[in-house]
Amino acid sequence: MIPFSLLKALANHTTDGDVTGSYINPEANTLRQATFKIADTIQQLTTPDTDNIITIKRNTSNED
Repeated sequence: MIPFSLLKALANHTTDGDVTGSYINPEANTLRQATFKIADTIQQLTTPDTDNIITIKRNTSNED
């Protein structure tokens, strides 16, 4: 799970009203790791399950 404060930094949200916002200054590597984690999760959730896909063969005979 990615901390809310890190998500705010990734989304470039202001932390003016946040009590702890001025104390948190994530490094580029931390932001990069969080970005990759989010991207991996999105890819995992959107990649189709190949076990549930069947191939439909077109009938090429002229028996109609």
